[in-house]
Amino acid sequence: MEEKLTESRRLRAIATAEHLSQKVEVVQLLDRLPDQILILNRDRRVVFCNEALLAYLGKEEVANVWGCLPGEILGCVHSGEEGGCGTTDHCMVCGALKSILKARKGGFAEEDCHILTKQGSPLELKVVGTPYNFEGEHLVFLTISDVSGENRRRLLERIFFHDLVNTASSIQGVSLLLDDASESEIPEYKQLLHDLCDDMIHDLRTQQILRAAETRELRVREEPIRLQAFLEELQSRFGRQEAFKGKSLKVVSIGRDFEVLSDLRLLRRVVENMIRNALEDSRDGEVVRMEFHYNADNGALPVRISINNARVMPRHVQLQIFNRSFSTKGSGRGIGTYSMKLLGESYLKGRVGFRCDPAFGTTFFIDLPERL
Repeated sequence: MEEKLTESRRLRAIATAEHLSQKVEVVQLLDRLPDQILILNRDRRVVFCNEALLAYLGKEEVANVWGCLPGEILGCVHSGEEGGCGTTDHCMVCGALKSILKARKGGFAEEDCHILTKQGSPLELKVVGTPYNFEGEHLVFLTISDVSGENRRRLLERIFFHDLVNTASSIQGVSLLLDDASESEIPEYKQLLHDLCDDMIHDLRTQQILRAAETRELRVREEPIRLQAFLEELQSRFGRQEAFKGKSLKVVSIGRDFEVLSDLRLLRRVVENMIRNALEDSRDGEVVRMEFHYNADNGALPVRISINNARVMPRHVQLQIFNRSFSTKGSGRGIGTYSMKLLGESYLKGRVGFRCDPAFGTTFFIDLPERL
């Protein structure tokens, strides 16, 4: 029954599209515009797509998109889930759907839309919706702009300079304290300067890696990594950071220690982001647990590293957590969880995810192959 209803709606949209395509002057006008334009019927199905949007989508024939839903033609990873585009939990926070629904009620709507495609690449779109009446049929007229490149450059630069200035300011502050330090305080301040310089070098290298990863220029380097020592090194590094004083970071070993062949630089940055998020979301006195274990039943990805904290993310955060520009920390943030996915899946050949449970809190994990 549901399949018949879906097919009926698709055919109804195609009929409208064919009728609209006969309005030659209108079609020619919209095809000449540089803006990417989509027109939907009351069922949110495509009845018009101009040449600019067809070229963006890589489609040759407009008839290939007639009757489709927006998420289907944009390649949204959730469009193939049960119910389809516009019905899943993730659709509740979709900017494109919000714009469509507002325009369908007769209003003007401009929304930001973040889509993770089936190919694993993120789209960041500006979607403007307005109502459009065509021979008595109420349609929705959408203008779509891809702002991914602009947002990516702005976001990476803002985060990079924010972190760099903070670290440089801390170095300056400690160096001034050295002038009046007692003999007993000097070793502590020297160690702090050493750690801050390490942080600055880390930020610079992270920026280089992210730029190379997003432009597909990053090359992986396979090397042996002992997981117990790997997590203990991170435990020590974060334990020295003043921002996380009062919070505990504990390595929990399940079974024997073991070794993977992976890229240490990239794995360190994935797990560091998990740890940082967990610590930032924890309260004083709470423990963040770091675990690793081997599960032969998990197919090609038997190695799991997981980071757990006691807090549970709100549902609307869970639905957007891996979007590149989404952040709960305000404007200019939002690259950490996105970079986990980018580095962990596209380059380390793993799987990055999370679980939320009121009884156990939030656990981020990366499943890895034994070797790249």
